[in-house]
Amino acid sequence: MTLKRCMALVEWDRQDDINILATVPSDYPNLREYQGEITEMKHGLQDFDDDASLVEREVSGRQEILFYKPGPKERNYPPSAVFLNVPLGDHKDLSRIRDIFVSFARSIMERAYQERIEFFKRGRPLFFREIAANKIIILGRPAIGKTSIKKVVFEGLDPEIVLNRTLAPTREYSPSIYSWLDVELVLFDIPGQSLVDFLQDGSKHSRFFYKAKTVVYVMDVLGWKSNRENLMDDIALVRNIINTGSIEAGLHVFVHKMDLVPDSERDSLIDEVQETISTIGDINIFFTSIVPSLLHTIHEAFYSLLSQFSVESRQIKEILDNSIKGLEKTSCFVTGRYDLILAQSATPDFDFKLISRVHELLSELTSQIKQIQENDAIAHFSVTTKNRFKILVSHLDNTMFKLRKLILISRDPLGLKLHKLSMNLTLELQKCYREMKERLEEQIS
Repeated sequence: MTLKRCMALVEWDRQDDINILATVPSDYPNLREYQGEITEMKHGLQDFDDDASLVEREVSGRQEILFYKPGPKERNYPPSAVFLNVPLGDHKDLSRIRDIFVSFARSIMERAYQERIEFFKRGRPLFFREIAANKIIILGRPAIGKTSIKKVVFEGLDPEIVLNRTLAPTREYSPSIYSWLDVELVLFDIPGQSLVDFLQDGSKHSRFFYKAKTVVYVMDVLGWKSNRENLMDDIALVRNIINTGSIEAGLHVFVHKMDLVPDSERDSLIDEVQETISTIGDINIFFTSIVPSLLHTIHEAFYSLLSQFSVESRQIKEILDNSIKGLEKTSCFVTGRYDLILAQSATPDFDFKLISRVHELLSELTSQIKQIQENDAIAHFSVTTKNRFKILVSHLDNTMFKLRKLILISRDPLGLKLHKLSMNLTLELQKCYREMKERLEEQIS
């Protein structure tokens, strides 16, 4: 059985009936689904001597369960325990989590019975970061790539697989929940087959646009060339729904599948789309693709949308900004799970028009490195391109806060110092998150 990420304070009577006193998060699943697991862990306590304080076990290679056993001086109340399940992704930081958990659980048991529940709830920041929920609506006509975007960006599906097979179309209003640093995303994928009816049926608007922070209208370049008037009508309708419904959401347009436009025609198409859509209003437009050589475009688009909601992203960006001051033609960014950009910075003279080939090269290198890493771990690697770009990739390996890579791209004459810059940036990021963790720990001290 796979437990959801949770922590619970439990007790049981002589008949082994378990009572959950408090849980984090508070919407913990029905006890009946997990009673067998909890009872088995409780019986495991009996296999240890009186001084043992922690039972630890791995479940199906997917997670670690930490189960605290009260000591002899803590048994004046009904038998009780605290348990925490740790997802596999946090295992590299398990030693630190274990120490914090034991200290926290011991502090609970040292308190009077009537004070334990309140103290337990105060420990939430130690193991669960507070997140801000943000509702994003993605809509567009059929077969333009909405589901593929979601699968690649937020679920890590290999874009090559997506490009070479047909995904089932979305038939129902489909919400999905993802996390991005300290932001929780609730993505509503509205089926393209019913888009026109949805936009014209005012009775549905209040339900689906309620509390939306961002609305993304996705169209593809082929549709723009063949069906421009209808697409413009869609965008105008969405704009009107937001304005007349007093919805505090920004409207953004993704012009998708830009890989289908020849390089020589892209600039003129971009100018044409921007000029035409500007007649509707001030709307942010992103030109995207999930083809490996242009995959950075979709990551950068979502970074632009999500970073405005994230305190952590702003903190990371400030570190990046300060670190590359004084350099020339330099960009750096930090990625997280599935290589989604979490923060990025660039010097004013950095030309992003030249970066597509760099990202294509990074994609090729990453694919090759995955094969190498099956036998060995790579801390960092660097390359120099024919266009004199120097690229350095460092693996941050911060599993607790889901930071994955630090990537530096530079044509600065001092680019040979990128290794030193990378080391300093890594140390600054580690310091930032260490201080963040310490502040959380102080909240319950």
